[in-house]
Amino acid sequence: MIGVPLLRQTISSTQDSSQFKPKIMILILTESHDATSDDVIERLTARGVRTVRFETADFPQQVRHVFRKGKTGSRELLEINGETIDLAEVHTVWNRRPKLPQVLESLNPEDRKFAQKETDLIYRGLLQSLKDRFWVNPWQPGQAGEYKQYQLQVAQRIGWEIPETLVTNHPEEVRAFYHQCHGNIIYKTVSQHMRDGNIQAGILPQLIYTNRVKASDLERLESVTLAPCLFQEYVPKKVELRVTVVGRKTFAAEIHSQQSERSREDWRRYDFDNTPYLVHQLPAEVEAKCQQLVKEMGLVFGCIDLILTPDDRYVFLEINPNGQWGWIESLTGMPIGDNLVQMMIEGTPNYTDPPMMAKSAVVGAEV
Repeated sequence: MIGVPLLRQTISSTQDSSQFKPKIMILILTESHDATSDDVIERLTARGVRTVRFETADFPQQVRHVFRKGKTGSRELLEINGETIDLAEVHTVWNRRPKLPQVLESLNPEDRKFAQKETDLIYRGLLQSLKDRFWVNPWQPGQAGEYKQYQLQVAQRIGWEIPETLVTNHPEEVRAFYHQCHGNIIYKTVSQHMRDGNIQAGILPQLIYTNRVKASDLERLESVTLAPCLFQEYVPKKVELRVTVVGRKTFAAEIHSQQSERSREDWRRYDFDNTPYLVHQLPAEVEAKCQQLVKEMGLVFGCIDLILTPDDRYVFLEINPNGQWGWIESLTGMPIGDNLVQMMIEGTPNYTDPPMMAKSAVVGAEV
């Protein structure tokens, strides 16, 4: 999905902004309260790179846009927090976590519908006008990369082992799948939906985790008619792997989720005290398949979740084109963020090794 929020331009606080004329500008499409963007902006600024943070949901209410084309010339500008950004100067676009543009809620329903349609098309046109820049990840492949069915199709085609999978809103198909897998299946969401909380009542927003399907759950299968659901055969785990692909480089971490009862079914039920995170050496052929998957999907960045089974098979689960990596970097010391920054600066997946920089302090709870 595409959205339009607030653009914040950042330059090094240690330099006089009137004299600081960086050669590279990186446009960051994201949301508010994105600690990963904060971290990367800090690293880019330390490298002398001009960054523009565009929180896309703030468009058109807080972000102004100008497009001119004609005999007198061409220009496309954004104005964010009083700063004017010439989009002709953008070198790289980081398609981080954009949200949909938000028009004025107080409009009457018909006017709001019209304004939203107009805004969405103008916003998409803005992104399309930047298609010749380097994107992390490219806009359309980045969207397609979120679709679980597509991920599994590509993964299986290039030789990955995948779990038996069912996506359906048909109750009897779920029942048959449950028995086919001898009652050994899980349910997982296809989105990263957070259930709303109530801070005043002490109820925090809650992620819907992966869970085993029990025999008693078969009594309420009619609920799958309300929305399609994804079920998979449960795959035994020796360890789970989070593989972060940055351009042509691969960073694999093993998550010893089976050492904690809390994280056994879903390592996102974090138990850092009892779940070691270690650097993992992938076999050459497995690393090559990680690279091939990202390339086949038209991406230059992705976080791949794998299972290493007790009999040492690598099983593909999913790829997140905008996955978190800060906590992996913090726990393993792998320089993921510095490599991401280097790729953005050079504007190619075949980037050179980055200079040594400070490690990230971001420990994200999202994926």
